[in-house]
Amino acid sequence: MSQLKKINYYKWYNLNPILKFIFILELFIIPIIFTSPIYYLITLTFIIIISLENKVIKKILVFFRYGVYFCFLIIIFNVILNSNGTHYIYIIQIPHLNYNIVITWETVIYSLINSFSLILILISFGLINILVDPDQLNKIFSKLKLPYLLQFIIICSLRFFPLLLSDYNTIMDIQKSRGFELESKNLIKNLKNKMVLILPLLTNSLDRSIQIAEALESRGFGIYKNRSVYKPIKFDNYDKLILSLLIGNFILIGIIRLLGYGTYSLYISFNLPSLDVFELNLMILLIISNSIVYLGLRNKTNK
Repeated sequence: MSQLKKINYYKWYNLNPILKFIFILELFIIPIIFTSPIYYLITLTFIIIISLENKVIKKILVFFRYGVYFCFLIIIFNVILNSNGTHYIYIIQIPHLNYNIVITWETVIYSLINSFSLILILISFGLINILVDPDQLNKIFSKLKLPYLLQFIIICSLRFFPLLLSDYNTIMDIQKSRGFELESKNLIKNLKNKMVLILPLLTNSLDRSIQIAEALESRGFGIYKNRSVYKPIKFDNYDKLILSLLIGNFILIGIIRLLGYGTYSLYISFNLPSLDVFELNLMILLIISNSIVYLGLRNKTNK
């Protein structure tokens, strides 16, 4: 029954899982290998379009909300430890430690770009968890001929992350019902209050891992090396065309990176990110190719 609800809710659920997995994986890889915020904006645009198409914006915002805490730490540590740059904002003198905290515009902007990259990685990872079911992931890895033990490890790692978020929200609601103050206007106090959620969250995770281990042992996991799939993934000509475009996108991304494009360094000279004519043409080609893939997947859901 839950599967039927999921099929009706996510528009892309019944698509070929390999196609949507590779498409979202491309969006996951771009902020990892590129440092230019222009590529980040392109990635964010496609993530928003896919999320609106499948009506999962609220679920994606959950990953965004938890990513903000990590971004805050990135900005703080960069400002304290990194004093590179020539455009000074403020200098904090610490005479007892004989150390000066030099805050520059380069450091602040660099921290914001890194935070933007982290947010994109988290929400694209969340999009994979939402739109690609663990059963579909199992079929994908079986199609790729990966060892089944490795498949199980990857699927569990992907599956446990949203479960941890769900457990976190449940534990937080329980603590609030007991009158424990978790939300505060003071960010430091807010973080300290939420530290009490770690112990029950860890205990619950360990208990779940023991249950999974017992279930695997009782069902004879790993006895048979060759496993079968109830519904194997099938490709029609339309799927093969979209798959060829996705492979071409990865090749194009590799070419852009090997040519030294997609990087942005602001410590040498403080300037806005720019593109030469050849890189601009490659970027436009990448945008057009991804747009065709998106329209192709959307068209297939409407059939």
